[in-house]
Amino acid sequence: MEELWHGMQALTRVTTIWPHPTDLLKAGSKLFLDMLITRATESMGHDHIQLATVDPLDVIEKIVSGNLNAVLKREFSSHEHHVFSRHTHNPIQRLQRCIENEKQTYGSCSTFPQPKWFIQPYLPPLVYLGEIRAFLVNGILFRSLVTTPKFPSFYVQELSFPTPLSLLRSVLSHIYVNC
Repeated sequence: MEELWHGMQALTRVTTIWPHPTDLLKAGSKLFLDMLITRATESMGHDHIQLATVDPLDVIEKIVSGNLNAVLKREFSSHEHHVFSRHTHNPIQRLQRCIENEKQTYGSCSTFPQPKWFIQPYLPPLVYLGEIRAFLVNGILFRSLVTTPKFPSFYVQELSFPTPLSLLRSVLSHIYVNC
């Protein structure tokens, strides 16, 4: 992984690469993206839920038991194996495997930051409505995908008719309990 990174960095000295490898690091960080969303939301006078970084082993049992209304996620991941909720099958064993794989991947790596784990509110409607990702190009909706939990995995499909943002509402009460 480090050899590939150093090769991309060397290539940027002789030609233009887009997106730049350093930008890819920022784009892969869910916490960096959340910081951008938070700043944009606050600049428009709205509130945004704050994510909390945690030690995953300290919170996994609280999440699984339902004592903590949260979802545990890892930054620098687009994989379902790094998402844990009260509906996750064999969550403690899966988390231990994830942490072992993470140690093997990042343990001897000095180039990349160690991924952080964080919690975000558990929103029951996401279990059956799913999560929508909208890709905008020049202000025009280019593509939208909906990811719906299909236990023990997820199902991703293209969304034909997304709901306009003006009609989306979220009731965020009882977000974190016993944090």
